[in-house]
Amino acid sequence: MGWTRAVEEHAGTRLFLVITRKKPADWRTDFLYQFKWSSEIIPESEGVCSKDWKYVHWVVSNTEELSDLKDDPIEGHNVAGDPANATDLAHFRARLATLKKESAVLRSSS
Repeated sequence: MGWTRAVEEHAGTRLFLVITRKKPADWRTDFLYQFKWSSEIIPESEGVCSKDWKYVHWVVSNTEELSDLKDDPIEGHNVAGDPANATDLAHFRARLATLKKESAVLRSSS
């Protein structure tokens, strides 16, 4: 009883549905990540990962990386500057903004 209440109060409630193989139709296929602690080795970054793409915004340098994980699974080539990927880059910029807003709402409501 107590465990159920605790699960209902957290954003990860739907994980139970996945574990029990009852994935909702509106289940997200990407996720937000944020690395807020800059260091000499890894600067502050934020991004969006999906099955086929990874978008990274390096906060301090205000630069971007876009990796096509299907064609380049080791992320060796940044295609953010390639005009052929302009639509994908715009999509992930917008998706990052949306996920950050959703994340802020979740944090403020807890």
